[in-house]
Parts: sequence; C-alpha cells; structure tokens
Amino acid sequence: MKEELTNEILEAMKKCNFSCAQCGAIGVCNKRVWKDTMQALATALLEERAKLNVWDGAPEDAVQAQITWFAENGGFTGIKTYNREPPKTRIG
Repeated sequence: MKEELTNEILEAMKKCNFSCAQCGAIGVCNKRVWKDTMQALATALLEERAKLNVWDGAPEDAVQAQITWFAENGGFTGIKTYNREPPKTRIG
C-alpha cells in the first residue's frame, strides 16, 4: 500500500458521509468501489501485522522493554524504553 494508513485516515473512514472532496481518506477510500477500499485496508492490516513488535517473545508478566540500537561499526546510536500495562489476572 502506497499511502500510510494513519489514525486520521481511519477516523475519516469511520465518519464517512460520502463528502469525498473534504474527506481525509480520499487517497485510500473509494466509495464507488468498496472492493478497492477493503483490499487497501486488508493490505494495510497485513503490513502492520508483519512489523516486528517489541513485545514479541516477551514473558507474559513483562511490563518494560528497552531497545538499544547500534551502528554497523558497533557504535551506540540510541535507546528507547517501552512500557505496557501488566496483564490482568484471570479469575477462576
């Protein structure tokens, strides 16, 4: 998919009133051919699912992850910390 599926585009599609000239989703949505729109959304969803996630492979009780980036020469280039809510305990 060439267009980035941003929150603004999704919100515009959600609130669609078929006023395409003012619509924020004009590059993605095609009200006349819903098949095209469905394919664009499915493509974007598959691309999003294919991206690596910082929590892939993390233990279930992990609540913080740190990602460190290094250059090809081994030099440190950056670090980022991600937090998530602890999983809710299952009752019974």
